[in-house]
Amino acid sequence: MNNFQLNSWFSQNHGANLQQHLPWATHIKPQYSVGCAMRFLFKPAELTQADRSNLLQLPEHFSVIHHRTTDGIFRETGNTAAYAEPIKKVLQCASAKKISNVLFMSGSQTAKAAASALGKTMGLNVIESAGVAKHTDHDSSKLKPDEFRSSLWSEFVATQQAEHLISLGRFSGFSVWAASMSFMPLDAILDGNSCKIGWGSGR
Repeated sequence: MNNFQLNSWFSQNHGANLQQHLPWATHIKPQYSVGCAMRFLFKPAELTQADRSNLLQLPEHFSVIHHRTTDGIFRETGNTAAYAEPIKKVLQCASAKKISNVLFMSGSQTAKAAASALGKTMGLNVIESAGVAKHTDHDSSKLKPDEFRSSLWSEFVATQQAEHLISLGRFSGFSVWAASMSFMPLDAILDGNSCKIGWGSGR
């Protein structure tokens, strides 16, 4: 495994390279390129009982909202009011899409608390991981197996099982490649700011 940007070969600018070197793969949509490779190598994982315990018994049907934060926000605590407006907006998006069960993922514990509180006022079942979020690049090598699962792996596996992915903030490889692994329909991957198809439309 390396950091070769496989998905860039499937973009318009690299189409000639793809046609020349991987002609058998030209039918693959750019959004599924990484997920297709990961699916071939690892196949989507099933949620274990330990994962479900971390996610407080996630229901069978659910969608994911991923609130992407800056790296400095991890481990941050503060006033939930600062997150109220954007989180209310993304939860309204979920309601508009007839979503009732939401797994809310964020690097900010404060944002997770805000989503849980707002969800109750809006009639949404907002689930969050029992673990404190860690960064896949900066923290994963320092974690014990049970810490790795509770802080990020359970959420990654759950996103592979989700019916929708709504992204608040910039789209994140952590969640979109999990959705890509499960071949989530592109019209189910939404920009939480506009509640329109986002990443799937080429953003």
